[in-house]
Amino acid sequence: MARVDGIAIDITSRLRMEEVMYDITERKEMENALRESVNRYRRLVELSPIAIALCREQRLMYVNPAGLRIVGADGPEDMLGSNPWDWLLEPYGEAERKRFERFIRQGHVFPQELSIRRVDGDKVDVVATALYDRESLTTEIFFEDITARKSAERALVESDRTNRHILDIAPVAMFLHSDFSYIYANPAGLRLLGITDLAQLDGSSFQDVILPEQLDFVKSEVQHVYEKGTTSTLSENKLVRLDGTVIDIEAITTPIPYLGENTALTIIRDITEKKRAECERIAAERLVRESEDRYFRLQMSLDQFSSDLFGMVKISELNARIVQEIQKVLRTDKISLIKMHFSNRDVEVLGGNRDLSQELLNTIHQRGPEHIPLCKLFENRDGYYVKIGEINGHSSLICMGSDIPLLQFQAKKIWLETITRYVSVLYDNFRVIKDLTLEVEKLGSSQQRMPVWLLRLMLHLSENERKRLSQDLHDAALQEQIVWYRKLNQITSDDTLPEPIRCQLEEIEQGLLDVIYQIRITCNELRPPLLKEEGLERSLEALFEFTQLRTNYSIQFDCSNFENDLSDDRLIGLYRIVQELLNNATKHSNATEVKLTLSTQSDEVKLRYQDNGIGMDIDRKPDQFNTMGIGGMKERVRSMNGKIQFESSDSGGLAVYIAITAR
Repeated sequence: MARVDGIAIDITSRLRMEEVMYDITERKEMENALRESVNRYRRLVELSPIAIALCREQRLMYVNPAGLRIVGADGPEDMLGSNPWDWLLEPYGEAERKRFERFIRQGHVFPQELSIRRVDGDKVDVVATALYDRESLTTEIFFEDITARKSAERALVESDRTNRHILDIAPVAMFLHSDFSYIYANPAGLRLLGITDLAQLDGSSFQDVILPEQLDFVKSEVQHVYEKGTTSTLSENKLVRLDGTVIDIEAITTPIPYLGENTALTIIRDITEKKRAECERIAAERLVRESEDRYFRLQMSLDQFSSDLFGMVKISELNARIVQEIQKVLRTDKISLIKMHFSNRDVEVLGGNRDLSQELLNTIHQRGPEHIPLCKLFENRDGYYVKIGEINGHSSLICMGSDIPLLQFQAKKIWLETITRYVSVLYDNFRVIKDLTLEVEKLGSSQQRMPVWLLRLMLHLSENERKRLSQDLHDAALQEQIVWYRKLNQITSDDTLPEPIRCQLEEIEQGLLDVIYQIRITCNELRPPLLKEEGLERSLEALFEFTQLRTNYSIQFDCSNFENDLSDDRLIGLYRIVQELLNNATKHSNATEVKLTLSTQSDEVKLRYQDNGIGMDIDRKPDQFNTMGIGGMKERVRSMNGKIQFESSDSGGLAVYIAITAR
């Protein structure tokens, strides 16, 4: 190689011994440019993200790296020489292939979505285009992997199908609308409006189903959703179905980016049954409240009536009271208390309305008053009647008119039967008391000893009366005295009060305290507090402590061998005996020392009393002992099937031995 004028010149070798020189610079530049162009286009093909393949006579001659990646080939050798039609998952038939090849040679270019098989056997979705080169007789195939896009499209289609299915099976009505006109309604929406086909909504607006008085509000709410793109609040309205039926609904509207602006979805739920159930619940609650009030008033009536019964000693008082209570509760004066004889059926009106229904009396007569169950309410077309008691061959019945609305309530009927049971029990008590009174009168006239059962009854009644009197004193007189004492104490605490008046009021205050203290003592003596709860030993110890505050003798008490397993009547009986012994020691014995021993032996309880007082004459007449309470102690011991023995010496002192059964 030599250079002339700075330009490189290639000198060729000699040809046939003659050395000829040619300038090929321009040709070499063209070759280099061509080579660079080929390399540049090859690089473009190699680096193209679009898969490119060359095919001649249905055999692959070249595939760029993008194509290798799509089919999953490690190198060109995995594909070169193969028929591109064989890579299709669903290959075309021979006639179809020839038709496509003819189109390609004619220059018809169009993309085609195909599914090809990768080297590893997996499926790849591609979109392919083919160009035919007439000079080289080759076909250039361009294809792009659209697997992800196809998956997304399939997912979108499936999602649309799922969403549509959800809308179709949704239990609530859904309406898609734009500018107040229907676009779509799901089946629940069609059912809500009472139609079967969406075509029936053509040309109509959802405003057509809103009541006129609510239309402005609904339009304002929906317009706000259209313009502001915000979801409305859940609200209750009324909707008119196409058949004219008005139903209660609750609805909410939300914007939907569909078909441009002013499009929204309204979800509606039929709450007609809910509203009806709510009304029924409110009505039921009102009935419950009324029922509770009714039961409360009836219970108060029973409480007051039962309380009044304790003070009644005559049947006439009882008859008047029951008629009065029934008239007040049932709010009617058509109440009659009658007495009907078993044998001759004579009727006597004892109280209430004297205008009786003859048909009702005939019904009672035919049935027979002696065969009518006690305290059971009977009803017929002429009225109501209930039997409340029987005395000396007569039946007492309450008769009522037929037009008493309150007796339609079951609670009133139950109340009536309950209050008649109270009266029936009292009727029986009056009969028993009358029989007992006759028997006591016979005993009094014959000078016989009172039977033990009657003695127990009398003592029991006496204790009950003591208990009632103690409770009355405590709840009434004592509490009233305490109230007045506190008021007086507030007055005496006033510093501006004149001193002379203060002194007088303080004396009155001290006097009230003494009265309060005395009432407490009386209550404790009438009914020992907590005798059953604390036991006999503790109650006696409290009695001894209180007694020694008011007396000059000492008391020694031994109960180490006592087991407290006594019945209630034994407890109160022994307590009363000890009370009487201490009372006798205080008033008559002049003793300075009293000893009491309480013990249990086998099934017997033994009480021993001993003092060092003046004693007593054991040989004097028994009725003279009554001044010392001895007679009362003997009767109380006899009521408990026990024994009592008195001992007294000439030197003084008294000993009393008592033994009773534990039960």
